[in-house]
Amino acid sequence: MFRLREQGMPVDPAYPSDLRQLGYFINAESNVKQIQPPHDFFIYKISNNERVNDVYREAMNECIRKEIVQRMAALGMPPLYLPHFTYTKPNSQPNVPILLSSKNDLRKKKRVIVVINDDNQDLGVFAYRHIMREEGIEAGSVIALAKAMQIRQLDHIDKITHDTARLQLGHKDDNAQDAVQPPQREAEDAVPASTSGASQEPIDTTTVPFKRPETWEVPGLVVLNPGQLLYSHLENKAMTNTSWDAKPRPSSVHQQSPVNPEFNKTKGHESVLEHVKSVFDSILADEDWVASDAELYVIGLRCGGDAVVQLLSNEWPKYKGRVKAILLADPTPIQDPIDDQDFVSFLRHRGRALVISPEPLSTPIAVPSIAGDHHKANKARLRPNIHESGMSKSPWLEEIARASSVEHNSGDGVVSGATEPAYSNEWGYHYFPMLSSGAPTFGDTILPTTYRQILAWFETVAADPSNYYNPVFKVPVKGLEDADIFDVTVE
Repeated sequence: MFRLREQGMPVDPAYPSDLRQLGYFINAESNVKQIQPPHDFFIYKISNNERVNDVYREAMNECIRKEIVQRMAALGMPPLYLPHFTYTKPNSQPNVPILLSSKNDLRKKKRVIVVINDDNQDLGVFAYRHIMREEGIEAGSVIALAKAMQIRQLDHIDKITHDTARLQLGHKDDNAQDAVQPPQREAEDAVPASTSGASQEPIDTTTVPFKRPETWEVPGLVVLNPGQLLYSHLENKAMTNTSWDAKPRPSSVHQQSPVNPEFNKTKGHESVLEHVKSVFDSILADEDWVASDAELYVIGLRCGGDAVVQLLSNEWPKYKGRVKAILLADPTPIQDPIDDQDFVSFLRHRGRALVISPEPLSTPIAVPSIAGDHHKANKARLRPNIHESGMSKSPWLEEIARASSVEHNSGDGVVSGATEPAYSNEWGYHYFPMLSSGAPTFGDTILPTTYRQILAWFETVAADPSNYYNPVFKVPVKGLEDADIFDVTVE
């Protein structure tokens, strides 16, 4: 009988977490490119062996993670390691890093934006498929959101929406005098003097430029980390399940070491819900970190959004006066009724969801039922007409009644009214308007392509948070032009 000795087993592949050694660099537009001409983008499949591909990808992702943390630190948002509450990485102690504004800065903010990512993404990463392609590191991560917060998005949303609509329709305005021209990229693929890619020194703020109006009060930012809830003592870092599977093994035929909840989990952060609750309790509800009168605006991606909805439904009296709006990206359909009617009313009036759909951005897909008499009894609570208030006009900000997407303003208030929510097999309970994100395939691309519109909506709510209500969105009726026609005579 033959047996395979350990020294005869195939060696587990290994790659350095260094862009230069991997053959890549980061150009001036934050694109990850190959050093060798023709400077293509990242190639995942370098072997027919999936283990080789996974380890290679993990080495590249580690480089990207370091770059994102460096750039966020340059913006004044270094990682904070929980539950130790230290900016210095603990040694051999389970921890979960998050990104947020400095403590002294955060507690002075009147508005705080809270971002809760999906459970399969690294800290600050929204879509690796964007990071590794034309969009680049900043557009595919929280960096773009952090930069966009520095200016008032309502000042730019009209042009953003107009340009987006024209692009979706295939128009090209050659005569536009104020069109933003793409930067000249003659030297785009020229390898810089240092081809290591990720900076070895802290990035100066001049590398992350933005123009901040003197009168603009920049919101605070807290970025949770529901993805990296596993801790490796061997590598002394928090990691996702994907990173855990890519850890070194004795050989390529060995199984990955199992997760031991006692040693590989961080207390208070064992699950996505526990992580969200811990951050809300220890930071957002702590006056040492966030002022008690600060307004919270929440962005939840996939299961991160599911967790925050569950938390708020359980503890709504605690956060009722503080959370002013919530945006969910690609949420899981809600199948169980929510008991707290105050929270149900809040979701109806201050909640929105962007879902996977090829329809143009903000097209209603599934909406709450109209409250009827309760609506008529509360007409006095209607917010002022947006046209009169001087707010920007755009489809996302609901001033397109002429397009029949919005019928009228919702007036049943944030007062609880026990009404049976609409339900569908595809979307579950319609507790909030579900609008098209314009992303037809991948949910992780929703936030990178709509963050400006989301920030503009938050600014709209913040202009009069006591009187803001969602409009009554109306799902467009599909006609024959939208139907799928099949010729039954053709086999």
